[in-house]
Amino acid sequence: MKTAFGGKFESQPRSDNPVSHLRLATSGGVVMLFNKLVGIVLAVAFLANATGCAAMFHGTSQQVAIRSNHPDADLYVNEAYVGKGNAVTVFKKSQSYTITVRKEGCEPFTLPATKSFDAVTLLGVLIDFGVISILVVDGAATGAWSQFDQTSYVLDPRCVTVAPVAPAAHRTTPTASDL
Repeated sequence: MKTAFGGKFESQPRSDNPVSHLRLATSGGVVMLFNKLVGIVLAVAFLANATGCAAMFHGTSQQVAIRSNHPDADLYVNEAYVGKGNAVTVFKKSQSYTITVRKEGCEPFTLPATKSFDAVTLLGVLIDFGVISILVVDGAATGAWSQFDQTSYVLDPRCVTVAPVAPAAHRTTPTASDL
């Protein structure tokens, strides 16, 4: 009879313990069992390490609030409309973003969202010397080794307003031509 691990069982009944009559017939069966157990342990270790420290503690995205002092200004992230006046959106750490505010009659204003290194990433050195957790997971796969410097932005379009000039007869201070 074959087992789930590939070995064969032989029946040797013993009167003192009814289960003890089963034993692996060959030493190859023991090796196969050992290999399968090592494989299971490695798979569990890999799954436990599938998330880097920065991804585990700080996530792979950040929620960002964007606001304008002009309630009728249109807000864009990477040229995609996100709201009018104020908006909340999610930035993935593996991507770069630019925020733009536009209002009719005004010049649009664009600001790039800057990132910096997340020091929590360095905890991966304690797990696997950083080979998988830092370089592969937090770096290449998720971008979690960086974080956005700001999570709240206030942007205003550049609106040019022309102040009216008072007529010369109503000036209260003398000018050079008046002297």
